[in-house]
Amino acid sequence: MWCLFQAVREQERGQLQKANTIAVAMDERQERMLVTYAACSGTDISAGILALLRHPGRNADMVATCVQKAVRHFCTSGKQHPTMNRVRARPKVMRHMEQHILDHVEMFSADGAANEQLAGRLHHPHVERSGQAQKLKRLKMIIRDKAHSARRLTSRTFCVDEVLNNILKMVLFNKPSIAKMLKHSRPCQEIFDGELKRQGTPGRPSGPGGAAGPTDLGFAKQRFDNTARPLSVVVWNLDALHSTCEMISRDASIDMQYRRLCQQFLGGLSEETILLLGMLGMQATRR
Repeated sequence: MWCLFQAVREQERGQLQKANTIAVAMDERQERMLVTYAACSGTDISAGILALLRHPGRNADMVATCVQKAVRHFCTSGKQHPTMNRVRARPKVMRHMEQHILDHVEMFSADGAANEQLAGRLHHPHVERSGQAQKLKRLKMIIRDKAHSARRLTSRTFCVDEVLNNILKMVLFNKPSIAKMLKHSRPCQEIFDGELKRQGTPGRPSGPGGAAGPTDLGFAKQRFDNTARPLSVVVWNLDALHSTCEMISRDASIDMQYRRLCQQFLGGLSEETILLLGMLGMQATRR
């Protein structure tokens, strides 16, 4: 196996020796730093792993040295694994190839970790601070990887549609809303639970994602995919919710704000509103 690995390594070194442009990427997890490369020579493209380094360090200076360490590891021929029997030939570092790789790195990619992004800047030839890192004289771009280069929206675009915005406010976001009323008001919870039990049938599924009652009505406003569970409770148990709102709107012992909310909900309930509620719940599950 070691012989096969060395043969593949020699082939990869030959490809990098001819490369005109090289990109280096790194990613750290659980005290392991994976350093990979992509290189091209004309239309010939190659990619692979430079090294997997243990205990790379936490600060940017220590992380920056991982590029040179990985390149030196890649350019060391005949290096034995610690569990192997010793061979007579000693490992040989190909200094010329090591310098060739470092001189042709034009792109540095890492995830969103601050120390890794700063490590890339320490390699830039125009940055005065260098620490222990060797400057990469042809480095031009310091970027994030695919998973961290795009930022997700913190809210859906439903707010620009007046009808959808009003539905979401009434069901979720207003203070009070239907979801908050059923979650935080004990009398309203008891009425809703009673209607669920009264209208439920044996063997009926609990609902999409396991949503069954007031315990599944919580959500985080900044995470729009969280709204799928409370919306599914409203849609799946709409008959029980309708009866609950009718009882609350007529019960003088319940807080007036909840009675007005239920009257508003019942007044705006229509076939179109029910369809839009279902579509909003389905869309909330998509990122």
